[in-house]
Amino acid sequence: MSRASDPKDWKTGKKARAAKGIQQRERQQARESTPKPPVFSRSRTQLATAYAPEVLFTFEGGRGICRSVPVAAHLSLDADVINAIRDGMKEFVENWAARARTCRGNEVKQPLRLCLDDAFIKYGPIDEPMIDWTDKFAPTDPKQMGYEPWPLLYYCTVCRRLSEFSSIKEQVKNPLPGSCGTHRSQWRQLDVVFAHWSGDVQPLSPWRHHYDENTREIITLRSCQCGGAEFRIINKAPTFSEWRFQCVTCLRQRDVTQSDKDTLSELKPEVDAGNREWVEINMLPVSYRANSLHYVQSGRFVKLKDSRSSTLLRPGCQADLMSEIAQLHRIQVQQPPDEEIEFALRDSGREDQWEDWRNYIARAIEAEKNERQESAKRNRNHADELWREWIKAQIIPPGKVNNPTLEKQVEVQSQWARRFNPFRLTLEHDAVRKEHVEEKQKLGAAIDVLAPDRTLCDAVGEHLAAYKAETGDLLQKLGIDTLTFIRGLPICEYTFGYSRVSSGPIYHREYNGRSIPMPVRLKAFPRINNGKHPVYVLQQDNEALYVRLNESRVRAWLTANAVAGTPVDASETLGAAYLEQYRDFGAFLDDYRRRDGSQGAARNLPAYVYMLLHTLAHQMVHALAETSGLDTAGIGELIYPADLAFIVYRKGMTPDLGHVSAMWRNHHREFLRLIGEPRRLRCGSGSLCDGRGGACPACVMLPDVACTSSNQLLSRAMLAGGKAPQWEGDGNASVVGWLSPDLRA
Repeated sequence: MSRASDPKDWKTGKKARAAKGIQQRERQQARESTPKPPVFSRSRTQLATAYAPEVLFTFEGGRGICRSVPVAAHLSLDADVINAIRDGMKEFVENWAARARTCRGNEVKQPLRLCLDDAFIKYGPIDEPMIDWTDKFAPTDPKQMGYEPWPLLYYCTVCRRLSEFSSIKEQVKNPLPGSCGTHRSQWRQLDVVFAHWSGDVQPLSPWRHHYDENTREIITLRSCQCGGAEFRIINKAPTFSEWRFQCVTCLRQRDVTQSDKDTLSELKPEVDAGNREWVEINMLPVSYRANSLHYVQSGRFVKLKDSRSSTLLRPGCQADLMSEIAQLHRIQVQQPPDEEIEFALRDSGREDQWEDWRNYIARAIEAEKNERQESAKRNRNHADELWREWIKAQIIPPGKVNNPTLEKQVEVQSQWARRFNPFRLTLEHDAVRKEHVEEKQKLGAAIDVLAPDRTLCDAVGEHLAAYKAETGDLLQKLGIDTLTFIRGLPICEYTFGYSRVSSGPIYHREYNGRSIPMPVRLKAFPRINNGKHPVYVLQQDNEALYVRLNESRVRAWLTANAVAGTPVDASETLGAAYLEQYRDFGAFLDDYRRRDGSQGAARNLPAYVYMLLHTLAHQMVHALAETSGLDTAGIGELIYPADLAFIVYRKGMTPDLGHVSAMWRNHHREFLRLIGEPRRLRCGSGSLCDGRGGACPACVMLPDVACTSSNQLLSRAMLAGGKAPQWEGDGNASVVGWLSPDLRA
């Protein structure tokens, strides 16, 4: 009996449920009837970056151009991972919007929808950036990617006649003809497209987008003035500006131009009023192979059990943050007399810990007198851990930090770019050091290279002593205090969108001798079949190298370069000076992008310390790639500037085959020598970097997807010496290199 004939359905509610079931089946059938793209596989890292949705590419050995499209692959994540990704996206989007909207100053704000995709905007009385994780975004496993042929614009290589399709379905229904007039046609995809900083990309079509004044909508004009609807492309000239479209009927030529739909709709009335220019609306002809056609936007973080790096940075936690930072960087704190602390500990049954604390401090002082810095740091760290434990248990008060400069920094740090916020990074470094260096050393999962196990060095007896002496000498020449091999460093990387023409929020369009700043639109990846935008998440536990520089040598290097603010008193750590002097780098390091020789940021301690660590990390990545067989794009970096530390790690999602440990076991001498080898400190492009200062892809640059700061604040001169960075302006003294023999004494 059918459901409709059951007289009890309306009483029992089964009919309503049946109707709901029918609707669900209809929606399911509709989804199933929608054509699904074929899929291809690469490594997860490649799919999330190089083959991310909306990338144009050609398969190896093939001639056809394809566009990658997302495929649903649900991924379950822990709540803390989701929160970290959401917070990272929120900070990135807000900074992007702020920079793009004010690309021409605060007086002329750009429309928000020209700066952000709708997925990143909360529309209301006041439009604002918003990350609605529940309704708009879905964590996705990049195990497969779909693809489809695109652009669907073809030209005959014999007569240059164009043929364009609106969809794959139309092309299947009406395939390309076998002949063009009197000759056999030879069709090929046109490999140049129109691109715009709004994020849109269009085929290099002769059809023009037009703003209808009456309906305020964009229509496409699909004919010549004579009524002809067929065109050919005249593209033998070496530059795009000399290309032309030609009507087959009247032979009239037209420029290869196109208007961006979104920008045309938004700005055409202002163009008519004389407030805007067509140069803001017109798209750029670009080869589909150009890097500028697609810049994936991403973030990364180390998974930690310690949540201090998020909780202490919240509003209202300034006092706790001050106390924590003071302990980490040995900043003077007013504490109760030792007698009161000892009494409080005895009263709580912790008198043994008081004796332990006194012993740690005594050992640290003795080690400092004998210049055994590593032993001193280790004992002070143990003492600080006990102290924090007593404060957490409310046995002793946190004490008062008498440092007005640092107090002011703590108050304003919430306004700084999260990526470079030194307070967040120093808390994160402390957690990384404890969880993934010290604790793992007890378990054999982290190994100091000067105290190797059999997996890193099988030498024994005299050979082991020789290994330690040689390795220690090489590390000393490089200014490295600590080099620790880590097994299974848990990294989470995620990609959530892309931009075109520029990797940052501002694109400078050169036009008639002017450089006009344009707002670049941050785009979310296209929706998958659940109606949400994918966020590709990569969680990996791979081998890594943890590096910490010698503080005394860094201090000497800063002094040699006359860097203002270098502490004279050795009792003040460089970490404390970094935190006190730091000024917001900004999410996109705009103050350090100057290349025209104009006066930019002054030479300062935070910038120079970051550049040193960043450049040395890149140099190490290149040496690691050469000795391990890994690709530079498959090696990541993490910089902890206030702690003079950094990490380089393998990024692959495939099973870790021990490339880093095998490299050290078989090629550690070559690896360390390559970092400081004079030949490696010269630019591969001749005098390009030697004469201008800075870096290029031929020396220490990395692919943007691998570099934590988009290859900014990077200069070979930091290591080898040479011309000052261009952001300092002209006339500044040359840089004394970190590897200068004068600093090794």
